[in-house]
Amino acid sequence: MMKNILKNKKGFIDGETLYSIVIILIIVGMIGFAFFKWIYSRTAGNKTAVDMNYTFKKAIIFMNDEKIELDVKTWRDYDGEQIQIVTEDGKVYLTSAFNTILINE
Repeated sequence: MMKNILKNKKGFIDGETLYSIVIILIIVGMIGFAFFKWIYSRTAGNKTAVDMNYTFKKAIIFMNDEKIELDVKTWRDYDGEQIQIVTEDGKVYLTSAFNTILINE
């Protein structure tokens, strides 16, 4: 019964059925890609996502007219301009993105 639906008299898949299959595959692919991007957008800093590089090894923070250089273990940005940086020695800095430079060397 299913063979009769998918094949015409010559044995090939009907054009309308093929069009429907292609549209379904495109929709499934788009949903899969959106899910993939959503998963990676929920992870913390120091990651590498598709076509984007979010790995930083060093940070420079300007606080109270002094410059602090840090070795970055992880980082995370929040809504607005806040950035949280965790250093290799375990210290946590919550600072503004306006006062921070992240460096990938």
